[in-house]
Amino acid sequence: MFTAIDWLVVVLYCAGMLWLGYFFGRKSQGSTKSYLLGDRNMPWWTVGLSIIATETSAVTVISIPGMAYLGNLTFLQIVLGYVLARIFISFVLLPWYFGGHEVYSCNELLYRKFGPASGTLSVVLIMVAVVLGAGVRVYAAAIPLKLCLNISINNAIIVTGIITLLYTYWGGIKAVIWNDVIQFFTFMCGALLAICYIPTRIDGGLHTIIQQVTDAGKWTFFDSTFKMAGPDINIWMGVIGAFFLCTMTHGADQLLVQRVLACRNLRDGQKSMLMSACIIFPLFLTFLITGLMLWVYYQSHPFLIQPLDLAGKFKADYIFPVFIITEMPEIVKGFMIAAIIAAVMSSTSSALNALSSLYTIHIHKQHLAPNKSEEYYVKVSKNNTILWGVLLMLIAVLSQDVAIILNLALGLLGITGGGVLGAMFYTISINDERFRKPIIGALTLVSAFLFYLVFQSHISEPAVFAVAAVLSGILLAGMLSSEKVSAAVSQTPVVSGMIVSSVIMAYIVFYNLVFWPWLYFIGTTISMAVAYFLTPFCNKIVLTPKEA
Repeated sequence: MFTAIDWLVVVLYCAGMLWLGYFFGRKSQGSTKSYLLGDRNMPWWTVGLSIIATETSAVTVISIPGMAYLGNLTFLQIVLGYVLARIFISFVLLPWYFGGHEVYSCNELLYRKFGPASGTLSVVLIMVAVVLGAGVRVYAAAIPLKLCLNISINNAIIVTGIITLLYTYWGGIKAVIWNDVIQFFTFMCGALLAICYIPTRIDGGLHTIIQQVTDAGKWTFFDSTFKMAGPDINIWMGVIGAFFLCTMTHGADQLLVQRVLACRNLRDGQKSMLMSACIIFPLFLTFLITGLMLWVYYQSHPFLIQPLDLAGKFKADYIFPVFIITEMPEIVKGFMIAAIIAAVMSSTSSALNALSSLYTIHIHKQHLAPNKSEEYYVKVSKNNTILWGVLLMLIAVLSQDVAIILNLALGLLGITGGGVLGAMFYTISINDERFRKPIIGALTLVSAFLFYLVFQSHISEPAVFAVAAVLSGILLAGMLSSEKVSAAVSQTPVVSGMIVSSVIMAYIVFYNLVFWPWLYFIGTTISMAVAYFLTPFCNKIVLTPKEA
């Protein structure tokens, strides 16, 4: 099991992360620009690796192998959507964030375009999404600690949460990004070690693995079937659903946008985002193949620790940590656990820094205590980091009764994420003729189609069809009249879009009407459709000379 040398590796790693946070904390942090944006002089390659490290949380490290263990490689279709979204973000969204203003978050786009109500609402919705998603990730990291320490999952959550909280509190975004770089190489090396080591424990090595996986049909990576229910993944969930998911997380969520904003300029920001696009596919493939290898291994070997939760239910998320604890050699075992802890530290510290940034800049500074000194706001940022850390640990404690925690994390994020992304799309398209006409047509058709697909099993089919037809007519009439709007000045359309989207998505998630990859596409569509429909009723309509 876990030896003293393994413990030494883990303790040294955690101590190193704390020291790095303290090191950056001693350096210049006299302004929010330094603490929250790293003085906007971070090298683009460090930001690119930080993006990868942040999204590759412990949820990824332990859940993705678990998904492949239970299924196949179809999750790669989701990763394809991630790659396409990064390209879109680089050339469509990032230019809006590097427009000459000193931007602390993407939500400032809404503040400047419409006013404080829309900006504050988007901040609150993103904060809800970040808290829920990051809390689940903290729980994921506690799993290997529970297994190797033989302590309760709640105590393991407290240990990982406090370590991450301390170095984030001390070091700000610079500590977070440089820690991410170290953590990226740590868990990447850990994944490669697993792939190299597992075949040595199987009779026949790679040949046996390839043969058994082939016989079981687990190499499958493509499914063209169109459906909105899970858990099976299809290509449409990837190129549509995962595209919108990644566009939200990397283009409208402060958790990852804050990293790009720490770059020196737009070109560096684009390079960092495209770098992450090049790495993400082979990274996820590595973890999926690890899961397939574990499946082959446990066909002929018993579990020395049963992967069961407290209720005695099988937990696929426990399989990789169980293998590390029971089968890997000394030192390597400690390094692998450190790699999983690295993944959670990266994603959790990112969440803490993002929440601190959003609260300090957009709520405390805007509404509670304007016109204070920079030192005051830095102190506020550090202090509310502690409160967010405690809240994340509480969410983690409440996240335990789920078979695949990746589904929980992304499902919760889908409640508010699509609404905010829809608000961002509405903001950059409402006054641009290149976008407006295609969007109006697409929203009309897609809104009716989605209503039919989502609710056909809950309402009689003729009734659903009739409502969908009426809905499309109303939307088309309202949105086409927005062709005459010269400038969107009212906050009502965009605020209403975010609220309606979040309420409907909460209903869809609560009743599990669709699988999580579709949540962001549906939420974005609802948010934009409502905003476009309300636009002509809430803004001044200016007639052209011909119409007058």
